[in-house]
Amino acid sequence: MTNLYITAIDYIKANSGQETASLVSNLLRVGSLMSIGATALPTNAGLTTPIQQYDTIYIFDGASSEVVTATANTNTGLSSIPISATQYSHVAGTVICCDGSSGSLGEAITIGSISVENICLQPLFQNTYSEIQQLRTMAASINSDGALSIRPRQFPVQSISALSLGLDQSTLAAYDATQAFIASNLRRITIPTLKALNSSGNSLLGILSPFDQTTAGYAEYTYVAGFLATNMPWDVKRAAILLTSDALSDRQNPTGAATLKLGQKQIDAYLRGDTTAQSGLYKRAASFLQRYRRQP
Repeated sequence: MTNLYITAIDYIKANSGQETASLVSNLLRVGSLMSIGATALPTNAGLTTPIQQYDTIYIFDGASSEVVTATANTNTGLSSIPISATQYSHVAGTVICCDGSSGSLGEAITIGSISVENICLQPLFQNTYSEIQQLRTMAASINSDGALSIRPRQFPVQSISALSLGLDQSTLAAYDATQAFIASNLRRITIPTLKALNSSGNSLLGILSPFDQTTAGYAEYTYVAGFLATNMPWDVKRAAILLTSDALSDRQNPTGAATLKLGQKQIDAYLRGDTTAQSGLYKRAASFLQRYRRQP
């Protein structure tokens, strides 16, 4: 399951102009803590619509979002749904919903969230990454003062926990990562003092690093990048809403036509002469996400 940047409640509250009543049912919340592998989904209130076996249920939980399947029929009013085993744990209050009678808002939000990451070329939820870069490149280099500068693939960078250097990838040795600081744009890590470590801690011999700006070697590092769900910027959520609307607009424009005319009403999906075939919704979302786009 992909990361989901908004919930069904977020989308409905956004007043997108899209009809949603036919796209969602049993818009509820998890009633109590669910552990990994749980096969019953407790809800905070009784079901408003019966659930049939094999119906899909969307759990909107940021980076832990998932879709589970009902394993048995569940009648209206009941507050526990038998489901396929969960991949993640979920706390009470997590938003859930089922498909509606004429479509699926959960599926549209999934498509919109995938589009967020396709535009940004990276996920935006906080995660831990390990990378290896060649020195004397734009991604990793040592300056004339002996400071190592690294540009990780993912951003915004929050912290670095490990650093190793070596003349080749098979002879990497640990260096002190506590010396690092992160640039204000949260895209670059600088280690001003390269101090080698050994099994007993700091090595006096390691204070004078054998690496300088001419050394052809490799840097391996582990870092944390991205936003916590509670700190996800609003412009990312707004983009997810627009991209969800873009997915739902196919209901009115299934052929992808540039212009639709219904009686006296005319809708232009995108401007005349625009060869990108991208809707105004998509372009607005892309403008919101430009600052979070990773360089390919």
